[in-house]
Amino acid sequence: DVTLLGEAGRRDDLAGWSVGAAGDLDGDGLSDVVIGAMWNDDGGLNAGKAYAMRGDTIRSGGVFRLGHADASFIGPNTVVPQPVPFLHDQSGECVGSMGDLDGDGRDDLFVSAPDHAGGRGRTYVLLDPTP
Repeated sequence: DVTLLGEAGRRDDLAGWSVGAAGDLDGDGLSDVVIGAMWNDDGGLNAGKAYAMRGDTIRSGGVFRLGHADASFIGPNTVVPQPVPFLHDQSGECVGSMGDLDGDGRDDLFVSAPDHAGGRGRTYVLLDPTP
């Protein structure tokens, strides 16, 4: 069994709000996983963050902190001037595999940010998301 815990010392990140099959991100033949934390504040208030964990990292089982993920994507908050400036991209609200879009033999990821730019939304496509 595997347990993936949010980053140490982080409250209210909502790590695990979304969890998706990531396909094979590094081409090693093992399935990988992507986890969203849509209220993570690394990129600004509720900018959100997504984490990728490779299958070879977690296949032995155990407890893993997302702060030690194999890769991560920090959502960039976009300020939309309104009567009150609006932030909160909430990147990581939905995460998953896009298959191999660029033909390099490794799967690619998507990370949604439904509140980007005042609620217009944005989806980030991450080609080669793991080092």
